[in-house]
Amino acid sequence: MHDVINIILEDREKLSEKISNELEKLRKDSKWLRSQREIAFYGEIDFIPTKDYTIEDAIRQSLLQRNS
Repeated sequence: MHDVINIILEDREKLSEKISNELEKLRKDSKWLRSQREIAFYGEIDFIPTKDYTIEDAIRQSLLQRNS
């Protein structure tokens, strides 16, 4: 299992308020990262990562992972 956000959301009452307040943003970011990881790993016939990803995409992913 790569994406555990749903498990975390089930137990959100056990977390501090500060962390709990960040969970929706984390859920959204996690969903985006998962969608990008799937296409990058498994590919699509019309998707070429080196042509379709930009430097901005790389920066976004890097920032999301650092802030998770």
